[in-house]
Amino acid sequence: MFDDVSVRVWILFAIAIAAYGPALYIFRYLTDTPLRRDITSDPKDYGWRSVAQFRRNFFILAGLISLSLFIFTPTADAFARSPSFWPLLIVLMGLWAASTIVSAFRKGRIQPIVRGVDWTFERKSQPKRFWAALLWNGTLGGLCISMGAIGVRDAPVQQEREKCHNYQDRFSAVEAIEACNALLKGANGRAQRSDILLARGNGHYDQKNYILAERDYAASANLDPESSAVWCNLGLVSTKLGNRSASIRHYGQAIKKDNKNGEAFLNRGLLFLDDGELDRAIADFTEAANLEPENATALANRGIAYVWKRDTQKALVDFQKVDAIDRSNVIVLHGRALLSLHGGNPHAAIEQLSAAIGHDPDDLWALRLRGDIYMNPSVIMLGRRRIRTECSRSTGG
Repeated sequence: MFDDVSVRVWILFAIAIAAYGPALYIFRYLTDTPLRRDITSDPKDYGWRSVAQFRRNFFILAGLISLSLFIFTPTADAFARSPSFWPLLIVLMGLWAASTIVSAFRKGRIQPIVRGVDWTFERKSQPKRFWAALLWNGTLGGLCISMGAIGVRDAPVQQEREKCHNYQDRFSAVEAIEACNALLKGANGRAQRSDILLARGNGHYDQKNYILAERDYAASANLDPESSAVWCNLGLVSTKLGNRSASIRHYGQAIKKDNKNGEAFLNRGLLFLDDGELDRAIADFTEAANLEPENATALANRGIAYVWKRDTQKALVDFQKVDAIDRSNVIVLHGRALLSLHGGNPHAAIEQLSAAIGHDPDDLWALRLRGDIYMNPSVIMLGRRRIRTECSRSTGG
């Protein structure tokens, strides 16, 4: 339930809690003064009022307000995303816990962390509970400071890991590759090196440097042959290099290592569809759709395969399923155009291809087929629709 709550909201919530005490004191100081006292009422104790205390609370409140404004700046946003953020926050919590100990020695009373202000122990009247609370706060503070310090120390390496794997595409491919190179220098163990090589291969792939990407993927697979993601990426880059038979083998390995790898089923099915192996393509598309029922690409391409098998009813069923997910799916528009051609209705095919081109002006398949129909309305295009998907960025097995 709280996963969707942003870090800013939590920080603002913490600032509001911290600001409550100073704000309440300032409000009370300004509204409850001896100058406004009703002389007919009993005398009031104004010993709590002092200029020094007012100034202290004023500066605390001003600082908290400034902090609440700062967290909406780009600098704060960048810091919140950095690996140092949470460790430093933990260190601050530890320092706050340590400050309660200093205050306890000075004032002779302490409030146990977690329990709060409703449970205060006096050193004179409750010495055992006082020292127990002191030990409790000190232990929590020490743990927070030590754990946060370790996190701060490891933050540069964590930053390099985030750049290297680049899961959220926050960094350029060049930055990702450089980070992976730095990590490889200190990497220990086959699994760790395999993970970094897979991530660096992704960077090379993004740069369209497919030879280097294939080299890194192959090295990663050699170190960790049980990783389904590595074999799936090898299949993808082999297709880019024109080695379709190797791609099919690699996707087969990916499926062997993980029979729930829907991307491998889908991409291998697309290769089978391109090669005219319609039954094998349908089998792979079916597996991909079973693993992910809302996978419009798998359903649409299975429909295309049924079109080429002249199984119109099954094709229409798949196209209707895709319509429920994505009515503008261009693969379905291609499939319906082919059905129209098979049915001897070139005018309908032209309308459907025009709709596909409207969604994607660079749709070369639709442009070529529509041109062929204009030249010869009885033409039936023998090409297959091919839409490839990226393999997962996951480096897991």
